[in-house]
Amino acid sequence: MPWSPAIIYPTLGTLVAVAVYDLARFAFPKSWFATTWFYEHLIKMIGAYTAVVSAFSGTVLARWQPWSQIAPSIVGTAAMFGFIVYYHHSSSSVEVAPPGARIPGDDQQLR
Repeated sequence: MPWSPAIIYPTLGTLVAVAVYDLARFAFPKSWFATTWFYEHLIKMIGAYTAVVSAFSGTVLARWQPWSQIAPSIVGTAAMFGFIVYYHHSSSSVEVAPPGARIPGDDQQLR
């Protein structure tokens, strides 16, 4: 099967970067999770949806390779940044972690 370096190398780079972050975040302070869990969840959910759309369009719209895979990735990345900026500005007066939320790896609830 033909493959495009424009698709493979950024995909592998992103995969390695996310894997390194996921493994390294357990070394971060537990209080850090209280403010970042929402953003992590938002990024990973949009990323999963974008991956499915990119895989679908890359397979079904093979005639327009590599743009049929790159375009959904660009739109998904823009959506991630847009949502993060929007929620970061709107959360200045709203608590991001709900009361009583559990922090991964912590046996105590947030106070």
